[in-house]
Amino acid sequence: MDALNIVTPEYFFNSISLEETMKTSELLTRVDNKYLVNTNQFESIFSLVTNKYRLLTIEGVNNFGYRSRYFDSEYTSYLDHHKGKRNRFKIRLREYVDSGNLFLELKLKGTRGQTVKFREPCSTFNIHQLDQHMPYYFIAKKWYEEKYCSTFPETLTSTLIIYYSRFALVSNASQERVTVDTNIVFQDAISGSQWRLSGDVSIVETKTAKGAGTMDALLKKRGYRQASKCSKYCVGLALGNHGLKKNRFLPVIRSIRNTSLMT
Repeated sequence: MDALNIVTPEYFFNSISLEETMKTSELLTRVDNKYLVNTNQFESIFSLVTNKYRLLTIEGVNNFGYRSRYFDSEYTSYLDHHKGKRNRFKIRLREYVDSGNLFLELKLKGTRGQTVKFREPCSTFNIHQLDQHMPYYFIAKKWYEEKYCSTFPETLTSTLIIYYSRFALVSNASQERVTVDTNIVFQDAISGSQWRLSGDVSIVETKTAKGAGTMDALLKKRGYRQASKCSKYCVGLALGNHGLKKNRFLPVIRSIRNTSLMT
């Protein structure tokens, strides 16, 4: 596997605390835009917005380890995304490795491209199936059926684990956050086999109320196109050997392979 790519955003941005971030920019209902960015281009990008964002910092740490375990029902979540279905969902356990905090999270895609996220504290990452025998299942079922008025799958099985590093920028002037994911590693939840993105490739995600933030404008001006099919879950499965349809994800996969050629 490629060597880890070390990013040092603290050279460009002042710090902001978690408490202040949650007060000004929680954004559980938002529009998410994703971009594939050459990690080596960060210095030239960040130098242009040094005074527009602050860097989320918790107890002196600003680059955080994440671990996410995704669940699916016969790959319905993956296939719904592949089809471009409007009312779709993803469900996962997300562990904030540095703090040990763990949440069950359900992301629902709503009207006008909005993402609505629900979360509930969880006690263990080692859950391999969600069904009616588990309290977390009924929490997710309630959220889903209240939002979509349709039946939630009876059983969801752990399919994919994703490890990555993330830092987050918070706008000084508007309700906007930018997350940057690097060193992304995928693991098959059943076989344990792993694969990863090149260290040159990072996923930058903007989170705004209407989908048009300062970072969106800057990245588009520099020639980075929005990667609308860039769910880490879907890309991870598409890059793995799972025999799943992936033709709609091929442009993103090609971009991943060509990102290091961008200038």
